[in-house]
Amino acid sequence: VWADPATGAAIARRSTTRFATGTVAFDAVVRWPGRPRQVTPAPRLDLDLPTGGATTSPTGAISWPGAASIALTATVHGDRVAVANIAGDEATTMLTLAPDQTAVWAPGDDRDLDAQLSGYVHAGRVKEYARAFAPDLDFLDEQLAVRVNINDECNAYSDGTTINFFRASDRCENTGTIADVVYHEFGHSMHAHALIPGAGFFDGAFSEGLSDFLAITMTDDAGMGRGFFKDDVALRDLDPPTSEAVWPRDLGEVHTTGMIFAGAMWDLRKALVEQLGHDAGVTLADRLFYAAVRRAPSIPATLIEILAADDDD
Repeated sequence: VWADPATGAAIARRSTTRFATGTVAFDAVVRWPGRPRQVTPAPRLDLDLPTGGATTSPTGAISWPGAASIALTATVHGDRVAVANIAGDEATTMLTLAPDQTAVWAPGDDRDLDAQLSGYVHAGRVKEYARAFAPDLDFLDEQLAVRVNINDECNAYSDGTTINFFRASDRCENTGTIADVVYHEFGHSMHAHALIPGAGFFDGAFSEGLSDFLAITMTDDAGMGRGFFKDDVALRDLDPPTSEAVWPRDLGEVHTTGMIFAGAMWDLRKALVEQLGHDAGVTLADRLFYAAVRRAPSIPATLIEILAADDDD
């Protein structure tokens, strides 16, 4: 503090406190546990520091006073995503973070822990992806509840808001550790919250199809659900070399019927990418997709709603 020598009044101030910065990250799946993994910054994650509670930035960064390493407690919840472990206590860990370094929380061979860490990463990722084509959707600003390690197998579900994932079994992988399935289930919740009252309708088959498309446009791969049966084979191939699903020939169970919309939307995406280039084509395809999500009451009506929304814009 610089003071006026005559009066003693402060005339200028400069902080001498020094702050260190580091990153908190999770070792998470890229698609499923059988593929290579990736150290991914943990955005907007709640932490306990010796100085009190803190939250990482959108890039997983955190700052603290001083220049020494810091011990912190990490959780699996933040203001945008909160993971609940149905099989037991919520996961926490102690990490030591050095200035300008990254502290990584890795699950090792613990599939239940992997579902919590990977579920957090991919739930946050799909919310941010959706923000690009749905910037005004209030649901994206709410905390998303992600329930993992439910004592069942070979499935996952959305209740319209919360997304829920089952534990691994001899037949199936833990669905919370499959990125495509996390994206798919979020698609159902997004659908329920994005509908325009009096226009769109929550049709089950349409919702399955749009949720599949959300997953494959994010992964840039028409093979949705790789890893579901613990191998790299797609659970649903939305761009088969022969026998594209068409209406009404291929009507069936809701997931099967949904492939008609997802496959047609993927074909539109491919055509737009070829015409406009990858980034511009995907951006336009996603925007048209969301127009249908908000307005369409069923699969046959989606083309009309897409074209009408495009004319309005």
